[in-house]
Amino acid sequence: MAADSDSNTTNSVLRHLAETETVDYHVTMLNAVNRERTAFGLPKLCLNNKLRNAALLHSRDMAKKSFMSHTGSNGSTLSSRAATQRYRWTFLAENVAAGHATVAM
Repeated sequence: MAADSDSNTTNSVLRHLAETETVDYHVTMLNAVNRERTAFGLPKLCLNNKLRNAALLHSRDMAKKSFMSHTGSNGSTLSSRAATQRYRWTFLAENVAAGHATVAM
């Protein structure tokens, strides 16, 4: 996910901001996160295909090799995975978790 900004940025990226409820897990999670962020006066996040692909590849790696870590089986890091997808960033963070079948806690 990437921060949604009202101002133009030099790194313009095609963003797909989805705010409608749907059965799609990613959008449902995004909506839940944005509700919490809005409650605290923080800007909404939006889906970003480059970051989503980096996360998908990392999660497949962890599932295939039965481990959970911020470091990939090949030594990749969050920043290197983002760079591989050609995502330009100034700050990155990730959450790695398992065991939740739905977004609801």
